[in-house]
Amino acid sequence: MRMLHEGPVALAEAIPGMSRRERLRIAVVVPPFRFGSGGHDALFQVVSRLEERGHVCTLWVDDPFRELAGQSPSALRRSIVESFAAPVKAPVYTGFDHWHGADVVCATGWQTVYRALGLPGCRARAYWVNDYEPAFYGTSIETYLSAMTYKQGLHCIGGSPWLLDLLRERYGAQGGVFRYGIDPDYRERPVERRSDTVVLYARTVTPRRAVALGVLALEELWRRRPDRVRIVMFGDEHPLPASFPYEFLGIVSPNELSWIYSEATAGLAFSMTNTSLVPQDMMACGLPAIELEGFGGESVYGTEGPIELAPYDPASIADRLERLLDDRGSGSAATAPGSSSHAPSPGTPPRTRSSMSCERRCERGSRASARRERQRSPAWSGRSRQRGPALPASASSPPALLSCRRSSRRAKSRERGPRRNRSSSASASW
Repeated sequence: MRMLHEGPVALAEAIPGMSRRERLRIAVVVPPFRFGSGGHDALFQVVSRLEERGHVCTLWVDDPFRELAGQSPSALRRSIVESFAAPVKAPVYTGFDHWHGADVVCATGWQTVYRALGLPGCRARAYWVNDYEPAFYGTSIETYLSAMTYKQGLHCIGGSPWLLDLLRERYGAQGGVFRYGIDPDYRERPVERRSDTVVLYARTVTPRRAVALGVLALEELWRRRPDRVRIVMFGDEHPLPASFPYEFLGIVSPNELSWIYSEATAGLAFSMTNTSLVPQDMMACGLPAIELEGFGGESVYGTEGPIELAPYDPASIADRLERLLDDRGSGSAATAPGSSSHAPSPGTPPRTRSSMSCERRCERGSRASARRERQRSPAWSGRSRQRGPALPASASSPPALLSCRRSSRRAKSRERGPRRNRSSSASASW
């Protein structure tokens, strides 16, 4: 609050031609983290790419509530390198006792903006914006303080055109847009694709993932097709109650997920604060994916793009899932790009987005993924989320499900989730 009243520390005088330098000192301020945080993972990958381009980076953990108390800087750095598979060279600092200035200081989670504004010896400030963070909270002081960060004049680096437009229209913020890359582990695997399997990204620890909406849609799907659909959930440490049976995977590595995606029929992954990155991972493995419309997907994939954009309605989502299951069951299988032209026969009416087959959608997704890989900037696109133990390179069959459990409303409270990763157990909303 002192910063809001007194204003930010004045920037150091810029050096002529500094923006054209090939070597800058970049300080990145991050909130506490734990394994599974997609925002941190994307950020650490970007830091490693900046270092590859010759910049000197440092990582500063802003932890005012001591969530990471007892963890040394070396242990945190090892967690970044091993758990997030980010080959960063940057030293990690816990606190700012050794702050020594920077050419550019980059804030990340909204909490770090106030810290970045108060750091001396900086020539420029930037703000990496993964999500519209005021929507993380109900009406609260956090809502107000997170929204105020967009009014501080920092150059925003937004995670989608939709997100940057929102910041411009509501807060007058200025900046640019970056594009997320795709982890090379996400690729179609040599496994037979099923015609009955739906995969839901069920990260319940982050409410913006709208997991309950996905569960309602799957409940409706199960009502229509009892015992004829296989449901798989992943993305959190503990299973959630549901009225239908499902297989629970916990937090899974990209390598293992690629096998699951390659076997499944349809995928669900939602986000209400910026388009989710999970659907593009699914599509890279040939899995048709459904995302919510109105939260940035249109600005990244287009209204007629490879990702199915659904209204915020469980019955409508269930309708789309049924169509994808029927497409697969009738032989509209996902194929590798270029294996066929998929040209309509003479007199066939053009397909709309809502009627596009599983086969066509996957082909478009694979082509879009390949195009993004060719076009992405090496400085702003690295990403490899939720990295865990990888399968052997020679593996030619999918991994066994990780002691998957059937869950129902009668699930006992004593049921335990999968073991925590060795990285920090501190919570983080980013």
